[in-house]
Amino acid sequence: MEISRETFIRIKEALKTKPRGMNINEISKEIGINRLTIAKYMEMLVLTGQVDMKKFGPSKVYYLSQRLPISAMLNLSSEFIVILDKGLRLVYANDRFFEKAGIKREDILYKSIETTRFPIDFEPSIIPYVKDALEGKESMIEACYSSKKVRYFEIKFIPMVFDDGEKGVTILMENITERKKAEENLKESEERFHATFEQAAVGMAHIDADGRFIRLNQKYCDILGYTQEEIAGKTFLSLTHPDDAQISEKYFNELKLGKTNSYSFEKRYIRKDGSPVWANATVSAVRKEDGSIKYIIAVIEDISARKRAEEELKKARDELEARVKERTLELEVANKALMSEIEQRVKSEESLSESEKKNPG
Repeated sequence: MEISRETFIRIKEALKTKPRGMNINEISKEIGINRLTIAKYMEMLVLTGQVDMKKFGPSKVYYLSQRLPISAMLNLSSEFIVILDKGLRLVYANDRFFEKAGIKREDILYKSIETTRFPIDFEPSIIPYVKDALEGKESMIEACYSSKKVRYFEIKFIPMVFDDGEKGVTILMENITERKKAEENLKESEERFHATFEQAAVGMAHIDADGRFIRLNQKYCDILGYTQEEIAGKTFLSLTHPDDAQISEKYFNELKLGKTNSYSFEKRYIRKDGSPVWANATVSAVRKEDGSIKYIIAVIEDISARKRAEEELKKARDELEARVKERTLELEVANKALMSEIEQRVKSEESLSESEKKNPG
């Protein structure tokens, strides 16, 4: 059956003249087209909401709808909308679908999508889901469509029943390409963050506003000698050396109150075995829109080796200074002894000279 736009117009013009409605025979006589063809046109007009139908016993009476036609509402949608009958024949599609598919309405209308190539070739095929919908099973899938570039769609298959009681399927296709790209970008970003977080050469942790660990990498655990399970639920203050706890709490409270957004200082932690470990701690806040703490990022770098080197250098410097002082003292004593000896020799020489003057020859 070839679909004629002119026939649709003629039918609606005929119905305008009969506000009380017309049956199939009356419409057929009015416009000179056989009853079976008119019945198909009326089915489409009812389906798209342009015509209403009421039953009076065995007769069906048609009259122009006073409602906004469903086809108009469907064409306002950003989705592609397709309606299939039980034979998988396309009985309706909105304008956007035909525009995107690049096909004329008459080239596919009332043709089966199993025997006629569906103009938008999805992967995976939609046919199994259409058949499930005819059995009453509603479903939704994500599928891709490749033309010049790959596009992604979220496709819903909704069972329906036509006015004559026959089963059908409404297919809603929403372009989600931008959303998929955003999801992929987010996934890549999360993967990069995870790799950076886990493979960092420094300890990294997320801490809540109460100072409790939310998430931490293996390096953080290694520095403190705990497993992740053992640290879970602990606060950073409980792992801080008592001598550094007060200053740590002061900085953390200033961060929570918004007086600062980050701080960095050297502090000691207590390892699981009870030994102290020096670390350079850098702490910064990630805030919500209202300024409250969303979570806190803590980065610690083990500087124990540097601290030991500094202590050894200080010890060596102190020892050197002690030795210099000791040597200086020794030199001062030796110098005093030498000066005393020189003074004694001078006095002896003077005494001998005086004696020689008094007793010459």
